[in-house]
Amino acid sequence: MKRLFAAILTATLFAVGIEGMERIETDGAGYLILENGNASYYGKVGSVRREVEAGGRGFAVNIIGKGFDKEQCNVVIPNGVEIIGEKCFYSCESLREVIFEEGSELKEIGHEAFHSSGLESIRIPAKVKGIGRHCFWGCKDLREVIFEAGCPNLKRMDDYAFRSSGLKSIRIPSTVEFIDLYCFSDCKSLGEVIFELDSNLKRIDGYAFAWSGLRSIRIPSKVEFIGEGCFKKCKSLRKAIFEEGSELRRIDGYAFAYSGLKSVRIPSSVEFIGGWCFGNCGELCKALFENDSNLKRMEEYTFLCSGLRSICIPANVEFIGRSCFYKCANLREMIFSPDSQLKEIKKENIPSATRVPPYGTITYPPIKHLLVPYGTIFGDREVYFPCVIEYYNGPITRKQAELIATRNRRSV
Repeated sequence: MKRLFAAILTATLFAVGIEGMERIETDGAGYLILENGNASYYGKVGSVRREVEAGGRGFAVNIIGKGFDKEQCNVVIPNGVEIIGEKCFYSCESLREVIFEEGSELKEIGHEAFHSSGLESIRIPAKVKGIGRHCFWGCKDLREVIFEAGCPNLKRMDDYAFRSSGLKSIRIPSTVEFIDLYCFSDCKSLGEVIFELDSNLKRIDGYAFAWSGLRSIRIPSKVEFIGEGCFKKCKSLRKAIFEEGSELRRIDGYAFAYSGLKSVRIPSSVEFIGGWCFGNCGELCKALFENDSNLKRMEEYTFLCSGLRSICIPANVEFIGRSCFYKCANLREMIFSPDSQLKEIKKENIPSATRVPPYGTITYPPIKHLLVPYGTIFGDREVYFPCVIEYYNGPITRKQAELIATRNRRSV
């Protein structure tokens, strides 16, 4: 069995370009001597040596592989260790604390390194530049993660890194540029995420914070992309604030769907809002677009079943997808800019008459009059808009806009 384990570890080291020479045991732990003049630790005890001897020579231990005793509660990592290997502490449920010696040279924490362990807190050394996939997934007792000196070399937080952990809050270093898929998803206790000043974050990928306990989020100005389902079903999320000077270009589908948002101000830089982006946000009463908005497309079901009361469509919007505002029962005003570039509205966009079973009760649409740019195409032949549609050619006067708004208010 020991030979098999050593063979597996050696194969793993070969895969990353490190070749094993000799396997030795000391103090009940195993070490693999490497051709690069260092040694890799693996074994069943929690004490890791800084150096081991073999053939009259000393070898510095700079890699920790698999094999820690699952009953071990505390581990001290020597400052010369540079790599914590894949699944190193995987499912070590008794593990509560990992201490890195002062001046740690640690650079990489491998995939699934602490997956499903009993870790309660961890201080990540300043020189770490990589946190692997699934690294802290399922660490239910993990309440605190501290990045020493802001971890200036850390650029990415990998897929599922902290998923389903017990984190209550986290401060993201300013050097991080990417938060990958499902990174903090299903962190039910995560109420706060703080991005350090001058954050370089550019991308938040799909479902990164979905199903988490976030109450509010301030999105750094350099973020260009928010992925699908990023904040989906964050029921406690009330505020999403975009920093001044936001460079955000795209908000993908389901990004805030089923969340508790009450209002949102969308940066002028946004060009695309994906389907279901704010769908089923029942408490969302206000969605504002900044002046000079570059928004061109609003895909299907964008605000479906939201609590919107009024919406002003930016001038550059050319396309509104199917059922974008469908079943927005409180929507009273839909206002288009006088210089609107709108070319097409797909069907079922005005809150339509709805039959409610079992008696077929009809609730009538709150919007009775709609003023749109001349030449706007209303979907296909099956489209039915249960309201009076008025067209305008060229700029409209404030008086005309107020007249339409008044008609709608009176019709409710």
